[in-house]
Amino acid sequence: HFQRFGETLNHLQGYMNGKKFY
Repeated sequence: HFQRFGETLNHLQGYMNGKKFY
């Protein structure tokens, strides 16, 4: 469960970062 949560968090962070950069 924790691993899945971490993966989701990573994806969310990447999405947010991408939005910031673009």
